[in-house]
Amino acid sequence: GCAAFLRAVEASVVAVDGSVVDQCGGCEVVACPCLPGLDDFGFGAQGAIRDAAGDGLERELRALRRDAPGGLPLLSTTVVGPCRNDLCPLVAMVCTVADDAIYTDFAQSEEAMRAVSARQAMLRVQEIIAERLHTNLFKAVRARGARSIAMPTLGTGGQGLHPESVAAGLGRALALDALAHPGELL
Repeated sequence: GCAAFLRAVEASVVAVDGSVVDQCGGCEVVACPCLPGLDDFGFGAQGAIRDAAGDGLERELRALRRDAPGGLPLLSTTVVGPCRNDLCPLVAMVCTVADDAIYTDFAQSEEAMRAVSARQAMLRVQEIIAERLHTNLFKAVRARGARSIAMPTLGTGGQGLHPESVAAGLGRALALDALAHPGELL
């Protein structure tokens, strides 16, 4: 029943300290946070992943830029590869930038009216953003036939999302994915 399902979900998620680059051995996909233009700023999780993935990833990204000259859609994920690197066979480029409409829609919602404080409302919007970006990541990974992902805490660097909001959004996205694919947990 429900308890067995929760144990299965808990067994499929491992949280570790340290760089995602050092922890992704054996995973099929590593999630790399990025901006829509796929620019490499050389720091944070993106810098570490791109350095470790090397020229194979950069070739894939040049081709992706040619195919999507306007950049990646906001909160989208595009899985590229195989990149022929020592990291993971596939790299999921996760655009962590949210559309302003998310904030506007939330501000006009009934849930926003019930918020106790502006901080509480802001954290809830961040949870919504994190849930959407992880949901899109999981869909893209599944579309490539992969089932294992190594990822940093997406959105907590340059986008400034609160780690607790990201954890809550990730948890919801993972639970929804697990319910949609009960025998095939990521």
